[in-house]
Amino acid sequence: MKLPGIILIAVLLLGIGFAAGSYFAPEVWPTGTFSKSAAGDSYSSSASSDIANNGKAQASGSGTSTHLAGKVQDLSSLIKETDVTQMSYRHIKDMMAYVDSLSPEEIPKVMHQLESIHDQNKKMEILFILMSRWSEVDPQGALAWSQKNGTDRFTNMVKSSMAGTMAYAELAERDPASALSQAQQLPAGRKRTQALIAVANRMAQDDPAKALELVKNIKNDTAMGFGANISSIFNQWAEKDPSQATQAMLQLSNEQQRMTALTGIANTLIQRDPQEALSWLSQLPAGKIHDKAQENILTQWGEADPQAALAWTQKLSPSPAKNSALQEIASALAQIDVPSALALAQTIPGTQEKTRAMQGIISTWAQNDLKAAEAYVETLPEGNIKNGVVGNVITQLVNTDDISSALGLLNQLGPGQAKNNAQQSIINQWSQGDPQAALAYVQALPPSDTRNNLLQNAASQMFNQYPAAAADWLEKLPDDATKNQILNRISGDWVRNDPTSAAAYALSIPPGQGQNNLLNAVASQMASEDPAKAMNWVNQLKDGPGKNQSTNSVLSQWSQSDPAAAAYYILSMPEGVARQKAIPSVVNNWANSDPLAAAQWVANLPNSAQKDAAYSTIANSWGSSDPVQAAAWLTQLPAGSSRDTAVSTFSNQVFSSDPDRALQWATSISDPKAQQAQVTNLLKKWMGTDPTNATVAVQKSALPDDVKNQLLQPKH
Repeated sequence: MKLPGIILIAVLLLGIGFAAGSYFAPEVWPTGTFSKSAAGDSYSSSASSDIANNGKAQASGSGTSTHLAGKVQDLSSLIKETDVTQMSYRHIKDMMAYVDSLSPEEIPKVMHQLESIHDQNKKMEILFILMSRWSEVDPQGALAWSQKNGTDRFTNMVKSSMAGTMAYAELAERDPASALSQAQQLPAGRKRTQALIAVANRMAQDDPAKALELVKNIKNDTAMGFGANISSIFNQWAEKDPSQATQAMLQLSNEQQRMTALTGIANTLIQRDPQEALSWLSQLPAGKIHDKAQENILTQWGEADPQAALAWTQKLSPSPAKNSALQEIASALAQIDVPSALALAQTIPGTQEKTRAMQGIISTWAQNDLKAAEAYVETLPEGNIKNGVVGNVITQLVNTDDISSALGLLNQLGPGQAKNNAQQSIINQWSQGDPQAALAYVQALPPSDTRNNLLQNAASQMFNQYPAAAADWLEKLPDDATKNQILNRISGDWVRNDPTSAAAYALSIPPGQGQNNLLNAVASQMASEDPAKAMNWVNQLKDGPGKNQSTNSVLSQWSQSDPAAAAYYILSMPEGVARQKAIPSVVNNWANSDPLAAAQWVANLPNSAQKDAAYSTIANSWGSSDPVQAAAWLTQLPAGSSRDTAVSTFSNQVFSSDPDRALQWATSISDPKAQQAQVTNLLKKWMGTDPTNATVAVQKSALPDDVKNQLLQPKH
């Protein structure tokens, strides 16, 4: 059994969109208030022993240095062969057993060891599991860890988007009132918003109305707080009091929020009792809300009991909503009665609607009885419906490695997107089992963009499985644009599987884009293991675009694991294209992990457009992760183009949550032309989102009258 690592990636990324906070105008921050916490290694809280003693998460382990050394060694062995895309059930069990074996006191020390590993693919799964357990056994310690800067971009992403949320969720589970009080004491910004949302989610179990008011009062609720949590709140509310939940939903002023809340209520009711859900539906006002609720109910009801859902739906008057419901029900009906599902599809008006219904039916049928579905599709007349459904059967055929039948069905399709998609599906699967045969088939196709794309896919699989044979095949290809495209596609696979031969081949081919891409891939792979060694290899390359590109790649990787070392290496480089291109990527990565250190380094660069751009990068990143500290930093910058650029970027960053304060920042730009341009830009955006308040701001502004008149002119 294989469990794709992407599942856990998705969990991590759910939190990345979280962004909120209250931003302060320049005058609020007196000079000299900014400070940076010293990094520390101790994150365990006094609660650890209490947690262990109360039996909630008793952990084993002596905590001695000898014992910990063994734990660290076990960690190294555990992640050594980790492949995030091919995570086995056994390996996940081993990781969970290892994490369960840690005492609360050992977790922060092992986490520190984990941070020192540069390859995020190797530590992703264990980091998620470890963070989950730490939040459970010692949420205060986990919170302390989340507030420190990490050693790389990935760890900082985990800290900013997941660690605090998980810890506050656990605190709220134990004592919601105390957790809320603690969260409300945090400074305005992303972490406070995440904490409040985690608390609100738990609060909704007991008092959903109070939870709703809490998230409604969070700054920037549209971007984060409200949308991320409202469905859960109304789902729980409907369990307690559907009528009260419905009234609260109808009173929401934002349409997107209403629809999200509506989905939460509908999901709860249809799972509990379809008849109760239908009774609730009849009480909703006609229009979008009613139609959306009906769609949710019929989709889920159709999956659970398609015949009952069909009987009710057929009584509805003709409408797009009815057609949409019939499509979903037809697909579900195919699980138990294919002929009835096919007959139902024929009653749906409109070619597109009928085709979508048939696609759902054929997809379900092919999963249950592939040969019968294949035989049926072959009998369909040529046209849109056949073109629309044949891909579903081909997908199932290639999944069962019946390439011959898939190719036979493919040949029945005429030229077009449907055939291209089906062909792509066949080659993708075929290349995994027999890339040489797949390559031979593709090479026999007539020249076209489709053929080039298929060649790249098949070659990628070939380099994954047989890099030596693939290199021989590649060498025999003519040196043309197609070969360069293939090199660009397969370079990453090649260097991962056989970096030595990839490096040798890169040095042997003529200069050009193909060589540049392969050199860059080799350098990047080396840098993931040893950036200094990779840089030494790159320095031996001939001067040119390939060397410049590889230098930038190595420094970018280096800056993720040790941004200070990468930055100070740049200072030793001679002036030139390579140095100029390296600075932005290093500053970008450094700003994500330690924006203060990045800002201090940039301050020593000579005044230039590049310095301005670097400050802008820092302001953007810091303004997103910690706007309070970013604001403090901006107040200490000396007047000039660098500060103006940073302030302009920062005002854009904070505009969505607090337009007034964004304008105050914009008015602190020292260059009159730049100030007017940024103030005008912000007011123009504000007029598009909130014309009432924006009009007042325009009238109060110091802009010239002609600019004000232009902003206030009605848009048609």
